[in-house]
Amino acid sequence: MSWFKLEAARIWVGGPFVKSNALKMRANAYPAHRSGASLLRRADECAIERPRPNSNGGAARGTGIRDTDKRENERMIRRLLTRLASRNDMDEPEPEAPQFAHAATPEGVRLVAIGDIHGRLDLLQGLIAQLRGSCTAAPDPDLPATETHLIFLGDYIDRGPQSAETIEWLINLAPAWAMPHFLRGNHEQCFLDVLAGTAPDETAAAWLEYGGMETLSSYGVSARLLYSGDLDAIRAAARDAVPFHHRRFLAATQLSLRFGDYVFAHAGIRPGVPLDAQREEDLIWIREPFLTSEEDFGAVVVHGHTITPEPQNLPNRIGVDTGAYRHGVLSAVILEERNRRFLSVGPLLPD
Repeated sequence: MSWFKLEAARIWVGGPFVKSNALKMRANAYPAHRSGASLLRRADECAIERPRPNSNGGAARGTGIRDTDKRENERMIRRLLTRLASRNDMDEPEPEAPQFAHAATPEGVRLVAIGDIHGRLDLLQGLIAQLRGSCTAAPDPDLPATETHLIFLGDYIDRGPQSAETIEWLINLAPAWAMPHFLRGNHEQCFLDVLAGTAPDETAAAWLEYGGMETLSSYGVSARLLYSGDLDAIRAAARDAVPFHHRRFLAATQLSLRFGDYVFAHAGIRPGVPLDAQREEDLIWIREPFLTSEEDFGAVVVHGHTITPEPQNLPNRIGVDTGAYRHGVLSAVILEERNRRFLSVGPLLPD
């Protein structure tokens, strides 16, 4: 009863098949993500299972409960109702409990991970302001001080209008309340390759199409040159326009980072490969088979790269790319002990 509240107005038995639509299970801790596996585990503890389909695609009668003896079923239901009716705190909210108890941060450490920014400095500044307020609220004097790490998951540039300004702002970021860490995204890698002259023409052209034009425009490269198609001239203009300290910052970004039971990478990891043997290409580019994998990776992977309407909170991974450039929403996850919570900013979100 610690993770879920069972609300039963009525439960009735029709033969051996229990109609459980009146038995509602609500996740208290994470309303944005209700894990099907967690619901099934809790239902299993109450001796109720989902009906299994028969060969015609319909629900097979008599398979909705393990014990097919009608009298035993009725006794079980009476016991459940008696327990529910005897509770004095039925209308009081239960304390929040972690949904995924196997993953924890190191003791005394808070981890904050921010999704793909893509040149949206306005959203980044708003999110940092909210995180500062959340992470610097008056602490409990009886608890040890919390050390906060602020982890940026990459893709700071491209697509949005303020890539150069975003890089400059991140370089100068020195919050007293957190230690920043900067990971590399696939867009930073393409930018570095273009600046170094190691990107083939097709890669340079693809980068320009998928956000590089907006980045170079933010550094002052003219639209006439960007649309000329002269890749050699564009490369030369980029090298002249991007200051050295920006290139140094981009080159110093990390590919992955680990704290406790959490590992951070821009795109994800390749399933079946040990965490310490992951390839650079996968860490900044992968989607499948990572996104649909249900295996235990050895740590919960916190990543961006793949846009979703809201943060993804799963047993083996957490995705926080909510489409800053596309949807105008920038998100972060706050991890502390065994708890997870999310914070998002955007012009269309309620205050």
